[in-house]
Amino acid sequence: MHSLKTLGALVAGVILLAAVYGAAFGDADNPARIEIDDGAGVRHIVSGDRGEFSLNEDDLKIKAAWRGKYELSDDGDDIESLDHKLEITREEDGATERAVFERDGDGVERSFFRDGEEVEDEDEAARGARALLEAFLGASGVKAEERVRILLRRGGPEAVIEEISGVYGDHARQRYAAELTDQTDLSADQLEALLAALKAIESDHDMRLALGAILENEKITAEEAPMILEAAERIESDYDLRRLIETVAETPMGDDAIRLAVGMMERIDSDHDFRRAAEALLDQGSITPDTAAILIAVAADHIDSDHDLRLLLSETVSYLEGGGAAAKAWVEALDAIDSDHDLRFALTEAADEDDLPDDVALMLINAAAGIDSDNDRRLTLEQYAERAKAAPALLEAYESAARGISSRSDRERALDAAGLGD
Repeated sequence: MHSLKTLGALVAGVILLAAVYGAAFGDADNPARIEIDDGAGVRHIVSGDRGEFSLNEDDLKIKAAWRGKYELSDDGDDIESLDHKLEITREEDGATERAVFERDGDGVERSFFRDGEEVEDEDEAARGARALLEAFLGASGVKAEERVRILLRRGGPEAVIEEISGVYGDHARQRYAAELTDQTDLSADQLEALLAALKAIESDHDMRLALGAILENEKITAEEAPMILEAAERIESDYDLRRLIETVAETPMGDDAIRLAVGMMERIDSDHDFRRAAEALLDQGSITPDTAAILIAVAADHIDSDHDLRLLLSETVSYLEGGGAAAKAWVEALDAIDSDHDLRFALTEAADEDDLPDDVALMLINAAAGIDSDNDRRLTLEQYAERAKAAPALLEAYESAARGISSRSDRERALDAAGLGD
């Protein structure tokens, strides 16, 4: 297992759900009530040491109710021990089956019913009870850790992936995917098969958690990154897309992967989420200046909010010191800001950079000339006054921008700041 320390917040959902299942397995002193409803026929309730699960999909209904802790057998298809009772019911094609597991001293008593009648044959009853248990585990994702460990022992990652393909409910699918990638390394072919199985997930939240777990636990190569991002195209929520992109940004997958993430990011409509995703990518240590330039240009073209674009530029002023394409894109992005106030703040923060090349400083001073407000232009130029004195071309651009100020008072104050007063 290759551990990549990705954005902790993204994996927090998986950790939370693991805690939910921990409660489901029997903490008698835990009074918490946690309810999960995926909106597609799956509901899971945990209250103290009691739990309920139900799946209602087409002609299939699976229900389970339990109290206390219960442990699976080594083969994962039976109950080894339990504190109180576990009852599972399945209705399908007009037939009803019910299995009851109850504590009997140190052992377990099993009963199996078909259409309300108890099955007396012990072997047939045992087979029926085990089949219902496996159906419940596969539908709910309960005991995913143990179940995946057993399946890996039986048939390797392929057995787990086959299980994922057959389970009901997005929540269960992402639970199994998280456990699979946590417990073993996947080859490129196995990863491709897992992603194919995850296509059944309709929930943006669960798809994001499943992909986030893959990024957390697997070492994703540049060749495999497009498979991850293709799967992410199924996510429609701006928030979940942004959170996944933040995870992509935390994994060193190379420039090509980041470019693919940029393409995915263009599907985000929210200025806030787009900005946060762009910030995460631009903060990626391995991003090249050329890719940064592309990303900044995409952000300037996509973000409508002056405030969000300014915040993005404020977070990325360090690109100005390197000059080149990234710095040029940064300055050109200022043209997309209509607000003089936001333009002033962006240019003021840029002026605080200590190692601005002369050509970049010249572009910034010329950009200040585009501020219409006399007061905002004067305040901005004053931040560049000392820098302008260092080179004739800078001072000339500064003076031109200052003399374009309509207000005599603001104009004179701007000129005086650079020693250009009459």
